[in-house]
Amino acid sequence: MMTNKVILVDCDGVLLSWEDGFSEWMRKRGYHFDAENGYGHFRVSKRYNIDEETSLKLICQFNESAAAGFLKPFQDAVHYVKRLNEEHGYMFSVITSFGDDPYSVKLREQNLRNVFGNVFDSIVCLPIGSHKEDELSKYKNSGLYWIEDHPKNAEIGRNLGLNSILIRHDYNYGYDSGPNSFPMMTNWKALYGFIIGEK
Repeated sequence: MMTNKVILVDCDGVLLSWEDGFSEWMRKRGYHFDAENGYGHFRVSKRYNIDEETSLKLICQFNESAAAGFLKPFQDAVHYVKRLNEEHGYMFSVITSFGDDPYSVKLREQNLRNVFGNVFDSIVCLPIGSHKEDELSKYKNSGLYWIEDHPKNAEIGRNLGLNSILIRHDYNYGYDSGPNSFPMMTNWKALYGFIIGEK
């Protein structure tokens, strides 16, 4: 039986700060963020001015490294995720295209539980770059909240009858979701207020 006390969440750029961890890992390997042109792009290739094949290899290497198991929380996520759980009874189901290497998955699960505690109903790690439609389809027309940082994945959720909310970043700042728009939030404080109906 589906409960409305579940919030569907992406992980990177929503719960954990993958970008900061990856940037530090890249610096140690001699790659430098393109400060002039990189901020407005979601794709790593654009951010670092490298080709797509190289960027995918680097993402895979990072996500399968120990460094990816010790990411810091995204902004104010810990405080408000715990409040939603402890004060309002919400559990969180993570759907992330982090990769499905079994050791990486274990590290991701440990990272999330170490940072947020026992607030997770499920943690699903999909292959890197894969679409989330099949997994989100399990919740079709449930009206559950779906928290994402990638506009296309937020659109997929909306089209499946979920209440998509986009976490705002430099790389999605100018996104226009059109006439069937969904809310954009700058942080978890705003997201918390929206979910529990605070003004």
